[in-house]
Amino acid sequence: MNPAEGNERFRNSLRHLAELDGQPPTTNMGKVVWAWPQISVAFERGWRLSDVWSALRKDGIEMSYRSFGVYVHRIRRRLARKAPVEARPVPLAQLTPGAPSAAPTEPATPVSRSPATDPYASAREQRRLKRESGFEYDPFSVNKHLLE
Repeated sequence: MNPAEGNERFRNSLRHLAELDGQPPTTNMGKVVWAWPQISVAFERGWRLSDVWSALRKDGIEMSYRSFGVYVHRIRRRLARKAPVEARPVPLAQLTPGAPSAAPTEPATPVSRSPATDPYASAREQRRLKRESGFEYDPFSVNKHLLE
């Protein structure tokens, strides 16, 4: 097999992957992620979660209200972990087909992330303070004879 045949086979093998672009995913979470640009615009405009959920049901995306709320929470949490510049929703002008794309008003500058917080910092601080204190009284001590 020559290299040209291998490249052609590789291009043909990705044909099915390319066909997935225009179709919504099969899972409910995937469908919410797929529709997220429009969902986030609706939230920006002040629509309630229940209103957006009802609109999705009318569009054929069926799921329970509770599941939809969980999916929205997960997507928001995932976006919050990214840099704030990346987490901004897409402007409506860019979502409208045929509309001229608006230039971003702010330059995309890298935002420094705060270091991860230590979940045991409070416990370590308490242990340090305990070591520094000179006297400790243990009311449940097994050495009661020392108190007499």
